[in-house]
Amino acid sequence: MPQSLTVHRVLGDHPFAEVGEPRAVAVDPDRGLIAIGGHQGWLHQRGAEGWRPHVLGLYDRSDLRCRTLLRLRYPVRSVDFHPRQPLLAVGTGSYDGGWSFHGELLLLHLDTGTVVSALADSREVRAVRWRTWRQGRVLDLALAPFSESEFGNAAMTIGFDAMVTRDDWLAVGDGEIGFDELDGPLRDSDIVTPDQARAAVEALSPDWSHRGLIRAVAPLPDGRILATVDGPRLESRLPTDELEWSLDPVVEVEGTLACKGPEISRHRPDGEILWHLAFDHPVTAFHFDGSLLYVTLNSGALLGVDFDAGAVVWQQELSVHGQPTVGSSLASADSGLLIGTVDGRVLDCR
Repeated sequence: MPQSLTVHRVLGDHPFAEVGEPRAVAVDPDRGLIAIGGHQGWLHQRGAEGWRPHVLGLYDRSDLRCRTLLRLRYPVRSVDFHPRQPLLAVGTGSYDGGWSFHGELLLLHLDTGTVVSALADSREVRAVRWRTWRQGRVLDLALAPFSESEFGNAAMTIGFDAMVTRDDWLAVGDGEIGFDELDGPLRDSDIVTPDQARAAVEALSPDWSHRGLIRAVAPLPDGRILATVDGPRLESRLPTDELEWSLDPVVEVEGTLACKGPEISRHRPDGEILWHLAFDHPVTAFHFDGSLLYVTLNSGALLGVDFDAGAVVWQQELSVHGQPTVGSSLASADSGLLIGTVDGRVLDCR
């Protein structure tokens, strides 16, 4: 095998695959851009530690290709393009499961790629909307309460409105919007539902469908490829990438190597450790082929490890159409290596 791999084919590819399940959508017809916030799915076992499935994709409206893909700390709740300046407002956040609502107001500079976290304190931002009059000086926000202490379960759906004004939003820096600017009236929050987000994406492309993370891949002698997709689903794809069939399976895969979090080790049958490797990020998948062990990390890295020596001999970052992705399953093929990804595609690499 070569010291690095090149993606030869992408199976299961479709518009907006990078963002997984859509959560918020905005279109800028003047700039020809589409912004989609999405959720790539959870890594339930390998690679789960430190994994952030929340992403924001920026697409060209002409060909629906991903121009920028950002991984975010919190789920995307709302997105809106500034009416005049090259700026995208992104509201993010969620309930922490025990008491509080956390999140950010992000400002993505479209010309430079700079991302500003504009709030001084963590706060779930459920909706963002620029006012088109007065040159887009006003940004309306729908904010969750700080915690559920005052409103109980109603805090999941009610919150506060805020109207924030700036003469030049491009000049806003990190943490510049303080608590005193977010004190507005209480009402039902503007919340985009998953069904609304899906409908918005379907309206942009009839070829879109949500697939889910690829848990395992395997080539067949006749050129077909089997893949297990979150759901769970088992599907067979022809060499032409046509879907031959799909069904609900029960699949269990076991290996001979021990893997936990960011560590992987090889041992003898009696338990003696032959070698041990620790990486900077958790392992999402590994596969042995001849003298080489392939390993993928939740950072998007693909590594080749000498199976006998336990040494990393090469490393590269996975990408599709120029945008980063993360491997979730691996299998050998006659032509090279098959890599299932968290965004539901299968990469035929050589």
